[in-house]
Amino acid sequence: MAAQEAVSSDGLSRTSTWSSSAGDTHDDFSDLTIRPALRQDVLDLGRLHEEDYVEVHRDMHRRMFQGALPRHSASMDDWKEALGPIDFEDVLTDLVRLGDKSEVRVLICVDEACEESVVVGYILFELRQKGRGKARQRYCEVVNVVVAKGHRGRGAGRLLFEAMLSDLSRTAPAFSADVRLFVAQENEVPMNWYTRLGFKTGGMQSEKIAGVGVPFVRMIRRLA
Repeated sequence: MAAQEAVSSDGLSRTSTWSSSAGDTHDDFSDLTIRPALRQDVLDLGRLHEEDYVEVHRDMHRRMFQGALPRHSASMDDWKEALGPIDFEDVLTDLVRLGDKSEVRVLICVDEACEESVVVGYILFELRQKGRGKARQRYCEVVNVVVAKGHRGRGAGRLLFEAMLSDLSRTAPAFSADVRLFVAQENEVPMNWYTRLGFKTGGMQSEKIAGVGVPFVRMIRRLA
């Protein structure tokens, strides 16, 4: 296993976690709706990615860098680079153009209870293939599941995950039986949540961030 997975040419991170400090324990779906992301959602997606994904990872790993030499002090830019910058404008442009034929997809969670509907989470996933002939693997890589801090514990993560599975079953059934992701080892609550959803550990990899190795767990969910 490579020490660090590269960022793909489409700008998608090869590491994925659900950036949440609390699980979906209340399942309060009443005001939450899921829909495909549109170009008008670009700014909201960028905000969620930075504030509730990149910053959350930096903060949860802060103790790993305490007392480190200056050259090993991880900045926000270091974390953005390691987790993988995402150009949401390009992603959504392709998604609008290709529709169900797009390999990269984004669904968002909207809170309808606010005066103006607010985007409070998203799931970004990609259809991938490896190998040739009978050895070909078709699977779905969950790149990000992100829920805003003030909306965690209301079931948004579960709604997004179930909406993704529904989308796969409808438009790409060949990829729906094998779902994969990476989750930071320090991110215990999401890791336990994925386990309850049927994911199993499939290996480890270390992501180098400012010279310090940060462990990520590979998790895989395969249906019989």
